[in-house]
Amino acid sequence: MPKNVQQVRDVFERNTRFEKVIVTSTPPAKGLHVNIYQTDGPSLSPFCIASIWTFGIIPCYAEGVVYSVHVDVLADNTLLKTYDDAISRKGANWIGFLPFFWINFLVNTGYEEAFMATVYNFISAARQDGLL
Repeated sequence: MPKNVQQVRDVFERNTRFEKVIVTSTPPAKGLHVNIYQTDGPSLSPFCIASIWTFGIIPCYAEGVVYSVHVDVLADNTLLKTYDDAISRKGANWIGFLPFFWINFLVNTGYEEAFMATVYNFISAARQDGLL
């Protein structure tokens, strides 16, 4: 089982009223279940692609959604509510920034932390809506 799936399962078991969380590709016919899926954001701009091709000689600034995380709550295979959350990123690429590259590790959140934050946001919102 992928690490993200196991982490989501553990968070659901600790923070929701579910006694047991079952990960499956086929949803149950009866009961409450949650579908979590992710879509990719828009592709890079032509300037950022040119920056990659030229190893940073052409500068690039990018800001936007990298992934969208969607969570559907269903009861007896009937959609109750959909929650959407975005994982976004800002960044600049230029060869002149190379000496400062290490700062990325201090100020940017990694993908796993950002994805798990969307899971916690979902649990909080679903509790407020009375679904979990």
